[in-house]
Amino acid sequence: FTVLQHTAGNSDWTTLTDSPFFWIGLGAVYFSSAFVMIFFNAALVYCAQAAFEEQPVGIGAGLTVAAARWRQILGWAIFTATIGLVVRMIGQMLENLAGDEAGPIGALFGVVAHRLLEVLWVTATLFVMPVLVIEGYDGPIGALKRSKELITARWGEALGGKGGLGIITTLLILPCIGAIVFGAAGLGA
Repeated sequence: FTVLQHTAGNSDWTTLTDSPFFWIGLGAVYFSSAFVMIFFNAALVYCAQAAFEEQPVGIGAGLTVAAARWRQILGWAIFTATIGLVVRMIGQMLENLAGDEAGPIGALFGVVAHRLLEVLWVTATLFVMPVLVIEGYDGPIGALKRSKELITARWGEALGGKGGLGIITTLLILPCIGAIVFGAAGLGA
């Protein structure tokens, strides 16, 4: 936003952001950036898979496969950019709400909830690109479900035995975090 505000020059920033064209343009830049990033990630995933299978690897082959899957990549780009934006907005609201009147404990809760939400999203989407590129799933929902299946099948127990170990670890870490927060609050007082 700072760059856009600077390029707006003498115009009023509020007036600029009130324009629907501003938001449409910003959305177009956001989604097209997501598409370009995911397109080249798809090419990289193909090249990595080819290298693991000891096949000849080349940039051209990776880009060809990504170009052949552009519809799936576009669907995933729109889906993940939208969900990613919503996750960030919810996380920021959690941090702001918890930090405004709840003091340091509320602020800590907001930050932890925000980060947990981000980690859950990143973990859930970990294998979406290989699923889209290698397995050829068509839609983002199917690819996300398959990614979840792969994570559960491969790392289910390592990621917390379907929740149990993760909860125990969290409960053991929370007192340490609390001690750090109270210690920092005590030093600042």
